[in-house]
Amino acid sequence: MRPVLRTRLPLTTIALIFGIVVASLSLISSDVPDAWEDEAATLSAATRSWPELIHLLGNIDAVHGLYYALMKVWFGVVGTSVFTMRLPSAVAVGVGCALTMLLASRLGSKQVAVLTGVVYACLPRVAWAAVEGRPYAMVMVAAVGLTLLFVRALEQDHKSPSRVAWLWYGLAIVIAVLLNIYLAMIVVMHSVILAVACRSGRSRLLPWLITAGSAAVLLVPFALLVVGEAAQVHWIPELSVHTIRHIVLDTWFRAVWPIRGLAVVTLIAVPVGWVLLLIGVGSAFKSGDRPTSGSETDDSGTVRVYPGRALVLLAFGPMVLLLTATALGKPLFAPYYLTLSAPFVAILMAIGVAGLARRRRVVAVALVVAVAIPSLIAIRLPHSHHEIYWSDAAELVHEQRESSTGPDAIVFATVAQLPSATANLVEIAYPDAFEGMRDLAVTGSRRAEGRLFDRNGDLATLIPRRLASIDNVWIVGASGVDPRADEARRVLEANGFAVANSTDLGPVRVLELHRSH
Repeated sequence: MRPVLRTRLPLTTIALIFGIVVASLSLISSDVPDAWEDEAATLSAATRSWPELIHLLGNIDAVHGLYYALMKVWFGVVGTSVFTMRLPSAVAVGVGCALTMLLASRLGSKQVAVLTGVVYACLPRVAWAAVEGRPYAMVMVAAVGLTLLFVRALEQDHKSPSRVAWLWYGLAIVIAVLLNIYLAMIVVMHSVILAVACRSGRSRLLPWLITAGSAAVLLVPFALLVVGEAAQVHWIPELSVHTIRHIVLDTWFRAVWPIRGLAVVTLIAVPVGWVLLLIGVGSAFKSGDRPTSGSETDDSGTVRVYPGRALVLLAFGPMVLLLTATALGKPLFAPYYLTLSAPFVAILMAIGVAGLARRRRVVAVALVVAVAIPSLIAIRLPHSHHEIYWSDAAELVHEQRESSTGPDAIVFATVAQLPSATANLVEIAYPDAFEGMRDLAVTGSRRAEGRLFDRNGDLATLIPRRLASIDNVWIVGASGVDPRADEARRVLEANGFAVANSTDLGPVRVLELHRSH
């Protein structure tokens, strides 16, 4: 089989080039899409003092504790903005690309590795992770890095096994699970790989058990803390007919919500992605799924992994585990949790492309790139993240404040799709527009009380108490039905204010009120 391209460059150099290019491309317009609820959580958590952050994690979101700590340090160095929040994700996607290519080479060939770099860069789920101020891009790096260390530890001479290799693997388990507890599923898959994807894997079973068991003991306090906060994922639905749609559309091959306008074109990546993935699964098992060394062991007893079985387990195993837990009454399945499997999906797709005849191979690569372009563009449009219009609302308030005179204040009413918080999320994401404004409706302190977001008190009581010397008030809430915004407007009107402007920006409504003289 003749390769698509020939090069004498070592794979590590090629992987490094791919990683730099992918990271650089990921940064383009990464700050254009408005921040959304989950990213507001990142900004809220990572901009606190260390005692406040520790207090928060004792109440909620411990599952993201390490990520928040890393982002706090990062913000302390480069400052806080939507761009700096997303920059680590873009870099992580580039690192993930390079590591995924190295893993593809180890389990396949140099050609498969290069094709993996192309597929990985074009995968819609990867493109989504690159512009998310959340840990999912880092989770991909951890999943691939952990697997590389696992394969390396397996391939040590069984006559003199390297304790250092297993030590690094164990340390990686601890760090990975602290970054995101769902990465424990990758460790579980490693155990299954020992059982079914390495016919001589039993020789490594004891060191694996010692390593994974030691890591598990160290992680028990963290796991108990996360389980104690499990109520925070109450929003995950039980299995239904919609689950099939989520699996087919949302897991790896769609990146934009909702499907409107240009986003409709992005759907073409779904059938193309699944076809190539299924071809890759078939190709990976072709010829008896030979181990990476071409034999079960070599003269030194080095265990080799059967790549087809291993990759299928890593790609689909976490999905099976989450669906099983959900079916058993513990809803855990959400499509973007399976971002951790995206690198292994990319390798399988690359194996499928590599197995095609030369002309078909070229067509397949061109098709992968072509169908990815709409997603790569759409994910960077201003309102691609759940049709959020927070930056527009912040800009409008800023412009109206500049044209008004006198002291001003703000009432944050309801934010769409998150009734447990207030529209203060807009201020968390874009604070400059609201600098110096007092929140007339907030009660308590989210920092002191260990909460991510603000909450409102009794509006009829709080707002009149805080109106002294205030001439202008803005209400930011949800467009359409928003009882809190309506109540705030009535209270303000009863206290001598009148509505000057009402503007709907997607799901956000901004009301401008001035004191009547």
